[in-house]
Amino acid sequence: MFRFIKTSAFCLLSFSSVHAMQSNFAKLPNNIIVARANNKKLAQYAHIFSCFSNNSTVIAESHIRELIQRGDFDPNTIDDTKDTLLLVAIAKSGDFAGKEFEESESEQVTSARNIIMLLTHPNLGTELRFSGAHPGQTPLHRAAAQNLVPVVRQLLDSGAPVHIIDQAGRTPLHPAAQNACPEIVQMLVKALEKYDMIIAVLCHKDNYGRSVITFAKLNKLYKQEVLGYLTNFMLTHENEGFAQLREEAILS
Repeated sequence: MFRFIKTSAFCLLSFSSVHAMQSNFAKLPNNIIVARANNKKLAQYAHIFSCFSNNSTVIAESHIRELIQRGDFDPNTIDDTKDTLLLVAIAKSGDFAGKEFEESESEQVTSARNIIMLLTHPNLGTELRFSGAHPGQTPLHRAAAQNLVPVVRQLLDSGAPVHIIDQAGRTPLHPAAQNACPEIVQMLVKALEKYDMIIAVLCHKDNYGRSVITFAKLNKLYKQEVLGYLTNFMLTHENEGFAQLREEAILS
C-alpha cells in the first residue's frame, strides 16, 4: 500500500531506466530528468522553426521530410527558447480548436498533424521527455493542456512518459484535468494504471499544494464529466489516500 501512495518526486520519477542516466540526459537541481537537446544544427534548422512562426506548416513539413530522406535529420535540435520541433509543432497545433485539429482537411492543419506523426515515429529517436521553454513540460504535458486528442493518443502510442513531473511538480494529468475533455483524462488514467502509477499521481500535489482534483474543479467546459469520472475511479479503488480527495470532489 505504501508504494502506491508515496508522492515524492522520487516516486513519480521512478520509471526512469538506466538509459535515463546516460550522457544524453541531465538531472536538474529539482530532480526532474530532462534531455540534453542538440542545438549545434540550429542554423540549419532556423528556417524550419521560422515556418511555424509564419504559419507555414506545409513548408515546414516539406523540409522535415527532405532532411529525413537524406538521413540528416536531428529531431532533438532546439531553437533559441530551448524548444524542439515537436514542442513547437504541438504548441502551434493549439491555435486550432480540438475538433478542427482532428477533423480539418485544410493544408495547414493536415501538415501540422503530419509533422507530429513524423516526429513521433519510433525509428526517428525524438526525445519525448524533453523539457523546453515551458516550465519543464514534455510534449505530452503540452498536448494534454491544449486538449489535442489525436496528439495525446499518438504520444501515448509512441511511449511518451505519462508519469513524469514538470518543474511545477505536475504530471500530464494535472493540465489535462483542468483543460482537456474526458476522453484525454481517461486515456491518461488508463496509461497510468498500466504502470501502477495512477494512485500515486492522484494523491500527488504540485509545488503549490494542488491535486489533480483541484485542477479538475477549474475545468470550464468539462468540469462535471471529469470530476465525475475521477470520483467514480476513486470510489471503485479503495485507498486511504483517496478519502480527502473524494471529499474535495464531492464538495465542488
